[in-house]
Amino acid sequence: MALFKCILAAILVIAISLMKKAASVPNTNVVETRCGLLSGSTDYELAAQFIRRMLVQNTGRRGGSYYRSKRVKVEGTWRRCYGHATCSRTLPIQDCVDCLAAASVVVIQGCPGASSARTRLVDCYIRFSSNRFYEGCKIAPVPPYNYFPYVSI
Repeated sequence: MALFKCILAAILVIAISLMKKAASVPNTNVVETRCGLLSGSTDYELAAQFIRRMLVQNTGRRGGSYYRSKRVKVEGTWRRCYGHATCSRTLPIQDCVDCLAAASVVVIQGCPGASSARTRLVDCYIRFSSNRFYEGCKIAPVPPYNYFPYVSI
């Protein structure tokens, strides 16, 4: 009887660990992507690339929501690139990184050279823009994935 209880306990532990692993895989299906105008500047594109990299690397470690900006000189004028990313709160850090990396690829491929873009995957969201879309730590709430009114980015 004791051996049966030990085997049953081992089976339950294995089943629970497998369920946790299966539940933590990010859903990277694209819900929506929106692109802004072309930036026309290699310097700005490098700043946007830096912002996307920082969002991918830091969002999971910052509680699933992270914003960042970078100042860049474009044709003699200082401009700023703003970025924000979120992940589903149920995702572990590495899965958040994986989801945002996939979202970043969608933005790069879908909006090459854009001055602003955003994409929502089922489990994460990434956005960058030359226009400020958040105030300090207060970020405009991200609407649910099934609600996207037209907003100029």
